[in-house]
Amino acid sequence: MPDTNLTTFDLPNYVGQLFQKGSRENALLQLIGGINGPRIDYASTEFPIGQQYAVPDHASDRSRVEGAAAPDHAGVTRSQVTNVTQIVQEKVIVSYTKEAAHQQLAGLNIGGATNPVISELDFQTGVKMELIQRNLNWAFINNTYNKPADNNTARRTRGLLDAITTNVLDSSGDRDISLDLFDEAMSMMLESGGIADGDSVIALAGPAQLRNLNTLFRQHKIEVDADRFVGGTRVRTVYTTFGVLNFALELDMPDDTIVLANIGVMGVVGTPIPGKGVLFQEPLAKTGASEAYQIYGEIGFDHGPEWMHAKITDLNKVLTPGA
Repeated sequence: MPDTNLTTFDLPNYVGQLFQKGSRENALLQLIGGINGPRIDYASTEFPIGQQYAVPDHASDRSRVEGAAAPDHAGVTRSQVTNVTQIVQEKVIVSYTKEAAHQQLAGLNIGGATNPVISELDFQTGVKMELIQRNLNWAFINNTYNKPADNNTARRTRGLLDAITTNVLDSSGDRDISLDLFDEAMSMMLESGGIADGDSVIALAGPAQLRNLNTLFRQHKIEVDADRFVGGTRVRTVYTTFGVLNFALELDMPDDTIVLANIGVMGVVGTPIPGKGVLFQEPLAKTGASEAYQIYGEIGFDHGPEWMHAKITDLNKVLTPGA
């Protein structure tokens, strides 16, 4: 597909304050530090999430008789969980004339007004960076893991929904979100060894379920702290059987699902390209009177031990009247 939107004819300049249509937060990415925050880098496209092991099941009575021989030993095995970084690649191209003619205006012009975009290249690059962040936020939640055997398919980092397999509460499409469901999900996390209490857990919900949560907590007259921010994301706090529970709006969550995410065990991972870094911009081959760049990186999601999170799926999108 040929490059488009290169010239003064395709990218007219206007006066007036800039507003981003559909401006939004990337809540999960912000909560774990963002792509420019703390990050673990590996010289590998595959990276370890960690090792897992389990203490053997115990009988109710492990007492021994006096003088007995030591019992047989059953070795405890460990298993490794890994994920992959995925390739981020976008292109920016602007003609020489378009970069130069930032005072050539279209549309309504009022005396003294100026075009706020001085560099079209910087503006287009900034938009692509926002696109990359939105895509990674979506991927860290929704991606289905893929570690390809060859170069015919792309690597995809495993998202949070795909990762969680232990603490899954399926509502079968006929249940509203409720305090009982939260208690059940948090109880599963406790039994799995995921949390001591709910203080580090943030429930991520899309607009539909966030409305349901607010309705639920108003009905039950539970104290809500609406002024707390974590990583620039507004987080509300409520009190449950298993301690406090935080919840936040995440626009990339499915409408019928809520994730109880243990934010403290998650992070961003990079595969640094030697001499360039993890996410960088570089010029492409010169083919004419334009500046062409690619933005490139290899970035993945460390979701931590999957049993330290929980998900409640297949919820009613709207609370049942009178419930």
